[in-house]
Amino acid sequence: NLINADKEIFLIDYLTEINSLDDLSIETRYKSAIAGSFDSRDKNGIGLISMRYHSQEPLKFSFQKSDQKVLFSLEMC
Repeated sequence: NLINADKEIFLIDYLTEINSLDDLSIETRYKSAIAGSFDSRDKNGIGLISMRYHSQEPLKFSFQKSDQKVLFSLEMC
């Protein structure tokens, strides 16, 4: 995915955080995000939490910078 450069730091921090959660914590966060999505139009991060919840391993991610955009790559195992 191409993203704006200002989103790179947010994504690094967010992915590092969810990758560091233990199984119980990621399950709790996932269920909370799903429940909250019914109460709000804000769906930010549910996809990443869902991917981490269903993955057997932490999510692998990388960034490749160009002039004004950043190519964000994500791998789920």
